[in-house]
Amino acid sequence: MMVATKTRKLPPTPPTIAEFMLILAKLGGYLDQKGQGSPGSKTIWRGLRRMEAYREAYTVFGTS
Repeated sequence: MMVATKTRKLPPTPPTIAEFMLILAKLGGYLDQKGQGSPGSKTIWRGLRRMEAYREAYTVFGTS
């Protein structure tokens, strides 16, 4: 999900699927350290739930 606000412009190209999955994984607690394996489905699910909570808060409260 990409959100545009008055103070920040969207990037010229959207993230790739791999980049977006890494973003979700980091939101789910993945640390992306050397030697660490790929994020699992539970970590990605937690990130997806957190992003949904952010979206809901943005919808309710807006930017101000």
